Amino acid sequence: MLAITMSAVGSNDESGGSEWMKEAGRGLYGNALQDAAVMLRNPQKRQGDELLAIVRLFSFFEAVYGEDGDGQLTQSDGWMSHNFGDMALVAGRGPTAFTSGFSHRLFVDGRLHLTIPWSNAKKTPNDFVLDILAEVPSLFESIDAMKSCGSPDQKAKFRDVIRNGYFKLHMCLTEWRKTFSRVIIHDGKEYARTKIITPQLLATTNISTLYWTACLVVYAMIGEVLLEEEGEDLDGRCIEPGIFCRKILEILPVFFNPAAGIFRVHLVTFPVGVVMIYLAGIPPRSMVKERDLFAKYLGHPACWSIRKLLASTQSEDYERTYQVNESKPING
Repeated sequence: MLAITMSAVGSNDESGGSEWMKEAGRGLYGNALQDAAVMLRNPQKRQGDELLAIVRLFSFFEAVYGEDGDGQLTQSDGWMSHNFGDMALVAGRGPTAFTSGFSHRLFVDGRLHLTIPWSNAKKTPNDFVLDILAEVPSLFESIDAMKSCGSPDQKAKFRDVIRNGYFKLHMCLTEWRKTFSRVIIHDGKEYARTKIITPQLLATTNISTLYWTACLVVYAMIGEVLLEEEGEDLDGRCIEPGIFCRKILEILPVFFNPAAGIFRVHLVTFPVGVVMIYLAGIPPRSMVKERDLFAKYLGHPACWSIRKLLASTQSEDYERTYQVNESKPING
């Protein structure tokens, strides 16, 4: 935490930050990495919440203050290495270790299981959205397999798997909206103009954005594949993905408010990344207003660390599609 604090203050010109503070932050981060390596060699500490929390902070540090190295190692490589380490720690402890207390709260953001960790806890609307997203990677694998498959029969089997999975996710998204409609924002433009950001508004904006992002992933990245393959309307179970892209863009300014703090990186990077992939994949002359708005958001000072991480993750597509002026970070 001290490394993050030093880096935050050092990156903030308005508070008199300086290079030495940023360097001190990176030095503290390096020391913490060495301490964590020692902890990893201790079987008992590998099973504790402390190490898992530390790895989460490492990931957050890389997301906000990481840099591309001189060699082939990029900021996104460092960020992903901590994410993989996080998953390895969770998998090593098993689902029964996360059924209650602080362990359960740690698990929620880095889940590998859908049921056992909730045997003693009630799922939140956020948990149910994450349940939906947890089903997506296997469908992406099936899509890749289908596209590379040479056998028509095998290709048809993969298509059936994708189709059934898509219908299941469509049903889950529809049911979620019916059940939790009260917790999402319906007029994003109105809330985006709000000057005072309360914790409740930030939480509501987060769950709304997460739900719309799940919809964008399902209907654009899975549904569109089936439409291309099958040439049909999927029995009417397909919603135009641009709707959700617009909803996300409408509400993003809430996260740029200084009250959101640097935690916005944790909340916004995934939705912004999905929107970027979606806009990059549709015809260049479509959704021009949304493209311009997205480029404007990427150029916002509050988005500097998110922009940097996305550029590191998908540098070629990012640089080619979204040219924005580099801005210095602001407070928060």
